[in-house]
Amino acid sequence: MACHGETPIQVLHLMGSSTSSWYFDLSIMYGRTAIECPELDRSSFTHRAVVLYTSGKWGFPKTVDEAGVAEAEKSAMSFGAAMAAIEAMTPAVDVCLPHMFCVEGLTRYRTVVDLLGIELLGCTGDVCAVAQDKFTTKAVCEAGGVPVPKGEMLAVRQRSQGMPAKQQAAPALRQNGPFGHEKVR
Repeated sequence: MACHGETPIQVLHLMGSSTSSWYFDLSIMYGRTAIECPELDRSSFTHRAVVLYTSGKWGFPKTVDEAGVAEAEKSAMSFGAAMAAIEAMTPAVDVCLPHMFCVEGLTRYRTVVDLLGIELLGCTGDVCAVAQDKFTTKAVCEAGGVPVPKGEMLAVRQRSQGMPAKQQAAPALRQNGPFGHEKVR
């Protein structure tokens, strides 16, 4: 924690999604809940937000309420300009807390934070990339000696070649989110 007279630790909350309005809204809800938490130590930490809009543009809302996020979208900027703005922040960003749940937010943008030299709270993009691909996760666990259930990677409408008649199907490359599981008979 910052001591008396020291500059507070600068926290950048990374929110939004360029790929899905569902993930965008989820991310904003999580980020807003974190930033507006009354128990935050505001004397030792300063909290700022950056939002990736579904348009692919980036904004820096002064507040993360609905009006603040909408207002920042009016002056939203390109990826390059946003990264330059983050690098130019004074005082500099000390740590980034990502609240992004789309595949790109869990992988690509976490990696960008690392490339900017900003400490990231949570897993790195490469770790999340493995975790987002259920088939890869299963293969890594199995190679490490962790018992895993039998399974196959199937394309849409492809039939299993040896699995029991009753099966559970799940998206291979996403958290389940709005996409869910299906029982296959």
